[in-house]
Amino acid sequence: MSHINSEASGFGGSVVVSIIDCVNNGDVTGRYIVGGIVGRTEGDTSGSVIDGCVNHSIINAEAYVGCIAGHTSTYVIKNSDNENSQLNASGYYLENGSKYAYVGGLVGRGPCVENCTNYVDINYTGGGDFTGGVMEYFELGAAITGSGITSSEASASFKKLKNLGNISGNSYVGGIAGGVMYFWDNGCKPCTVTFEKFENASAIVGKGNYVGGIVGYACGDVGGISGSLDWSIYDCINSADISGKANVAGLFGGFKNGEAKGSAYKDNIVSIVDCVSTGKVKANYKYGDIIGLNEIVK
Repeated sequence: MSHINSEASGFGGSVVVSIIDCVNNGDVTGRYIVGGIVGRTEGDTSGSVIDGCVNHSIINAEAYVGCIAGHTSTYVIKNSDNENSQLNASGYYLENGSKYAYVGGLVGRGPCVENCTNYVDINYTGGGDFTGGVMEYFELGAAITGSGITSSEASASFKKLKNLGNISGNSYVGGIAGGVMYFWDNGCKPCTVTFEKFENASAIVGKGNYVGGIVGYACGDVGGISGSLDWSIYDCINSADISGKANVAGLFGGFKNGEAKGSAYKDNIVSIVDCVSTGKVKANYKYGDIIGLNEIVK
């Protein structure tokens, strides 16, 4: 381990934690919320980071697992990887009556990842959904809330994520992320989610629906009378074969609107610029080179 710093501020306030240049070489085994560096982070930890950390061991869990972290709340994970690691998961995590895998090469579930690479092959054989190379499940609303942003111009930006491992799962499977969920109650025009320089170079296989070389499933839910959400995607590349049942694509398996928490949606947009997929796409129906299913307003 290199070092861990923490700072506390304010009345009853927040704690800022920096976990930097840590290396794990020991195997880790647990049931849920398991990681090579951190199992779970919680609380008001805005500004906290896991930076330059590496896992070189075998991580075993039933579900809800990543080689770096099982679940992060408001932490940013950056400049980290899992080269020479192994990840095994064959169970599921039961939440609100549904079965979830929450299996990611680096992080099982959390908000922010940047400049990270997944090297691990993931062959998930359990009964849950959501499996991804870098992260299984992005929670973008949590990232924004944790950053202290409360204005009507809430945005999230993610850059330089790469998957080099073969990924297989059930539904909601992606080279970078199985699912991306944006939830923001206050209403904004526009809220913007930006993905830039994502790359998948390995085969992605789903037994079910929503399978993508970059992201399996992306859903936006913006409340407020004037709320809207723009997905801005730049310089994303898939060079591998992608297969699934339905809503399958070289880049994004599907985009959907969530159930509005405010009065209405206004002009949600998906913009894809300088992105390419050269791998083969195989599915029964609703598939494409770039997007399998697009239910965003525009």
